[in-house]
Amino acid sequence: MEKLLRDLNIYAHSFMNCNLTFIHDGNRIRVQWDEIWPYVAESIILNKKFWFIKWLVENDKIDLEKEIKNSELNWLHEHYFREDCLLMLLAIQDEPINFLVSILK
Repeated sequence: MEKLLRDLNIYAHSFMNCNLTFIHDGNRIRVQWDEIWPYVAESIILNKKFWFIKWLVENDKIDLEKEIKNSELNWLHEHYFREDCLLMLLAIQDEPINFLVSILK
């Protein structure tokens, strides 16, 4: 979980140039915006338009062997861009954040 929070905060502060801070409050990841707007952030983190998953892939933060091993849909890797494949895999997970944490380098 620490790796995921580190990468989220690096991405938000450096590449989005915004004051989002991601925190883990026990069982959920929350986002704080200027420390006054907390809400559940899972839908933001996993959203294609947030571009975080693409950033993880492009910056070699995902362990491809673990990703494929944990995937029931290995054929996806042959037909789609890697970030799209990862987004599809995350979309079908019961606990997508835990899956993402499990495949981080």
